[in-house]
Amino acid sequence: VTSLDSPPPPIAEAPDHLSHLKEKEPNDLPEQALKFSVGTMIDGSIGAPGDRDTFKFEVEAGQQLVFEIETPEVKPPHFNPRLELRGEKGNELLTSIHMVSQRYGGGGIPSNYLKAAEPKVIYTFERSGHYYLEIRDVTSRYGNSDYVYRLVVRPQIPHVGAFEVNPADRINLIPGQARKLNIVTYQEEGFSGEVLFTCSGLPTGVKLFPGAEVDGKERPNEISEKEEIFVPDVQKTTLVLLADPEAPVTRMPQWLTLEARPIVGGQVGSPLPVAEIPLMVVKPERAELSKDTARD
Repeated sequence: VTSLDSPPPPIAEAPDHLSHLKEKEPNDLPEQALKFSVGTMIDGSIGAPGDRDTFKFEVEAGQQLVFEIETPEVKPPHFNPRLELRGEKGNELLTSIHMVSQRYGGGGIPSNYLKAAEPKVIYTFERSGHYYLEIRDVTSRYGNSDYVYRLVVRPQIPHVGAFEVNPADRINLIPGQARKLNIVTYQEEGFSGEVLFTCSGLPTGVKLFPGAEVDGKERPNEISEKEEIFVPDVQKTTLVLLADPEAPVTRMPQWLTLEARPIVGGQVGSPLPVAEIPLMVVKPERAELSKDTARD
């Protein structure tokens, strides 16, 4: 716990592959913008309500960049930094404000609402030239020396992101029956390769088979504005666990270890940890009891 009189934590040094820029005032207006180059970590603060920090940088046509912002001290919802990208003439190209259209009722009546001020956005520049970044609080009502932000502007790095596994808490298999294992893979920053899943730790008599992959781009009833700059593509994969009719019942849970390997251009990458799930082969009555317990 940090008291009100405690000094703020030190600003982290920029990684070796990034330059480091400390924001300084005055920089509210475009003509006061601080210049930086792509591959820079910027440390700044919204020092007072209504404060705006403006920066200027140059890109080449076709560059694909990532803008990542974090708040090391005052966290959301108290501090929500808003990032805005502008062209040379001051025209707005994107913001970090993620708007969503949600459809309600039988008629599908749309209703727009703010989902979040996202900490990460991506953008592909069609034209070479100078561009401007502006950082401020999303409401312009708050600001002091504690409203610190850290902004990184870097090239996109296509990669595999987070995994979601269902079920992830436990799996009970009855001899002769099968269970589905559904995996969602987030494909960050334009990753377009494939993902191979492997597992170890299966009990005797249990095998793992690939199932049908599902199109992961469908998001019913919810439409994001400029979705491509906020939301990564997803890959949905179904695996099937099958217990032989003669598979022996396990006395203790066996830990199924699931790993993923990205495949790009036919080259297989290093294994990535996905999940460890307790798995048992049980008698039918044990499986029913487990379901009842889960419902309670």
